[in-house]
Parts: sequence; C-alpha cells; structure tokens
Amino acid sequence: MDKAYPEDFIKPKRKVRIWSIYKVIIILALFLIIIVPIIEIHIIAKERIHYTAFTEIGNETNQTFLINNILKWEKDNIVDLNLKENENYPCIRIPYGLNPLLQNYYLISLTRCGKCGEFAEMFSELANEFGIKNRIIEADNINGGNHAWVEIIDGNETIPIDTTSINGYNSSQFYNCKYLIQYRNIHVRSLLNSEDVSKRYYNWCS
Repeated sequence: MDKAYPEDFIKPKRKVRIWSIYKVIIILALFLIIIVPIIEIHIIAKERIHYTAFTEIGNETNQTFLINNILKWEKDNIVDLNLKENENYPCIRIPYGLNPLLQNYYLISLTRCGKCGEFAEMFSELANEFGIKNRIIEADNINGGNHAWVEIIDGNETIPIDTTSINGYNSSQFYNCKYLIQYRNIHVRSLLNSEDVSKRYYNWCS
C-alpha cells in the first residue's frame, strides 16, 4: 500500500521542478539572443578584414611597404575621433577595459570609426592577415586617459607603431623622450598575462 503524503508536502517539489525548467529556458534564450549574434558578427568581421587585406591593401611582399600600406589605408578609411572635425561623429565603441574580452575590431571593421584602441586593433588584425607578428600595447597618460599602439615583432627587434600618430602615422615619436615621459604603466594588452614593458621604453631615454 502506497504511503499518503500531505498535499502541502508535494506541491513545493513541483514548484522547484518547474522553476528549474524555466531557468534552463531562460539560459537558452539568452544564449540565442546574445551569444549567437556575437558569433555572427565575429564571422562577418573576420571575413571583411580578410577581404580588406587582400583587395584594398594588397599582398605587398616587402614588410615595411606593407606596414605603410596598412597605416595609409587606416588613415584614408577610418574616421579618427581624436581629430576636432570628427568629435561629434556618431560612433559605437566598446568601453575601455572590456576590449581584451570583446575585441573592438568586430565593431571597427563594420563602423570604421574610433580612437587609438580601435586603430591599433584593426591594424593588428590586418597585420595578422599578412603574417606580421605583432601585439597591442597600452599605457596610462599622466594627464588622464590612456593610449594604445602596436608593436611589430621582427626577429629580435621590436618596433613600436603609433597607428593614430598626429605626426604622420609613424613610430619615430616613441624614441622622443618628451613624448614618452607622459606615459606610465606601459604594458602588453592581454586578458590573462599582461607583460610590463615600461622599462624597455624608458631605456630609450637613458
């Protein structure tokens, strides 16, 4: 003979079971609404970057010429929000600090607007398409704010490239002590292990 249980003992278990099902449904819905579109944007962005690299920039065999071609393409095709005439330009950007996680090149490849972080990320992705080893560098400005640029790794040599330099999109200013002295906490952008490279930069001024 089956045991008889009070009704108020059975009902709570049913509620718990139903709530668990709801949680699974909510999680699946969030995945479909948020994660799937991000994956799709990632695929579209990657395809656009690949197309840009080999149709708009060209497969130049000389690395120096290729780097200059990428910088020129950025200057001609990306709206630089640092310039006064573009300060009111509508541009969707990922907040600073989330860049290593969300990767801003998704957006900049589609919107083609931004500041130093977006320029550095787009340059890095385009350089990767051509097999140019590089990494993004970030630093804090003593006057507030921050800055990002790219280092090209060529054998044992590391070459800094300021992709949004006001002085002609070149790396020469990094060897200028008056320019370097305004930056602190110079480090490699990384989600897990951020290498501090401040000493190497400051050694240029010693």
